[in-house]
Amino acid sequence: MFIGLDIHKRYNQACVMSDSGEIVQEERFMNTAEELNKFLESIPDDSQIVIEACSVWEPIYEHIEEKGFDISLAHPLKTRLISESKVKTDKIDAESLAKLLRLGELPKAHVPDAHIRKLRGIIRHRLALVKLRVKVKNLAHSVLHKAGITIELTNIFGVSGMQFLKEVPLKPHHRFALNHYLSLIENINSLIDETNAYIENQARNIPEIEILNTIPGIGTYSALLLYAEIADAKRFPDAGKLCRYAGITSSVYQSGNTERYGHITKQGNRLIRWILVQCVLKTAMHPNAVRRHYYRLLKRKGSKVAKVASARKLLTYIHIMLTHNVKFEDLRVNSV
Repeated sequence: MFIGLDIHKRYNQACVMSDSGEIVQEERFMNTAEELNKFLESIPDDSQIVIEACSVWEPIYEHIEEKGFDISLAHPLKTRLISESKVKTDKIDAESLAKLLRLGELPKAHVPDAHIRKLRGIIRHRLALVKLRVKVKNLAHSVLHKAGITIELTNIFGVSGMQFLKEVPLKPHHRFALNHYLSLIENINSLIDETNAYIENQARNIPEIEILNTIPGIGTYSALLLYAEIADAKRFPDAGKLCRYAGITSSVYQSGNTERYGHITKQGNRLIRWILVQCVLKTAMHPNAVRRHYYRLLKRKGSKVAKVASARKLLTYIHIMLTHNVKFEDLRVNSV
């Protein structure tokens, strides 16, 4: 049997299809372990199952995998391109998945092993904490703005800045709100420090992390993020495929003899794209091929184009380093 599961946070829609393409069962059940077990018990052990990558795919995938079923993960964007329909329902989506699986035309998404999935979880947890801290800092800035307070300090939330904020004269209602935000910032800082220590511990004895750490400007967090999000550099036949996976290649419009290149596609792993752009300026502070590439483009194209193009260049070098086990300083381009 070929089974398409259209999964959601609260419920799942299943379509069971025979070898001949006949729909033999359609069922909707709540997204709980008990209900999923009941459904799995109702299908043959040699059934092939497919789910689509979404925010809740991991626990369902792992549960079905543990039960011994052959399960695949569908690439959501490519699946929609193949089976786009003007009428879209959960039943149709589940049927489309089952049909693509039966015909051998399912566009599969890469499923990293459990170790990589756990690393991705802690990396994204730290990112969520940092985003939360930014929101709280913005709220603190709002209080200061309403109170008419202007601070000349470079780092308003550094050690001296926090001390100043705790002592600056304010009206009672402004002081009440600001104290809460400062307390939240200190608590989040503590959680980020704890997470950093956990990340440092997880990064030990991973050869790929040691290789990535040889790139100037890339620390343990950045290296672990790149390692976890790339998963296995050797699954990409060349650096261009990895750059496309990160969505850091130019879009192309081609018709007849006309060929135009536009902005980067941004259809890919946004975290790889984000961390590369963050790191490229630090890498460009040191004498190397990325620095030369960055400043050459900076003069001609401006900072935005220079950062993105240099990030793509850096990712190309990362692919070479990880696939051939080469340190950054040993790349021939750096000796030119």
